[in-house]
Amino acid sequence: MKYWKEEQILLKKLIEKYCEIEDRNRLIKILEMKDRFLYKYFINEFSKLKIVSKMTEEELEEYQKRLWLIFEYIKVR
Repeated sequence: MKYWKEEQILLKKLIEKYCEIEDRNRLIKILEMKDRFLYKYFINEFSKLKIVSKMTEEELEEYQKRLWLIFEYIKVR
């Protein structure tokens, strides 16, 4: 759960910074829900926006590092 909260905060920052208002509101609403199915849906929608191409190098590194931690955490469980 610890990693999920960190990831949620990071994603919210990226959404607020890079998304158009319509996408931002929709994605933040989905992100704040606790349903795992909706989270997978969120990741799918988030990836369609191609935000990675707009991110700075530091943001991209931080995001990749956090995703790796979550992946490792899920794999262990």
